[in-house]
Amino acid sequence: MHQATATGRTAERLPMRLLIVDGGTAVIPGDPEEPHPTALVLHSPPVLRALQELFEAYWKDATPLESPSPCKELAELAPQEREVLRMPANGDKDETVARALGISVRTERRMVADLLARTGASSRFELGVKAAKAGWV
Repeated sequence: MHQATATGRTAERLPMRLLIVDGGTAVIPGDPEEPHPTALVLHSPPVLRALQELFEAYWKDATPLESPSPCKELAELAPQEREVLRMPANGDKDETVARALGISVRTERRMVADLLARTGASSRFELGVKAAKAGWV
């Protein structure tokens, strides 16, 4: 079974807006200044091939969007930081983590806040997901 992956690219300018569906239909939006929405729907194989070639040419020259990746500085996590990430993944509460590490709950929470900021995560759950993807837990 293949896993689907989405990729994206960005370009400074494009010749037109275009949607190609399953290689058999192309939709080109009409003039946005018109009072009624319009679109050109094309099914002609030669026209579709030309539009696909146009798309491929712009795609090739566009800049790839990079998938979000954890900070490189996190590759060098301190042992305590690894435990702060690992223990909650096992269901441990802040108090249990702090006691196991021999630190105060306030220090443990400050470490979590630092990890959240360093990874750009907006929640502990997102931090856990990023940590798992990076192989830290």
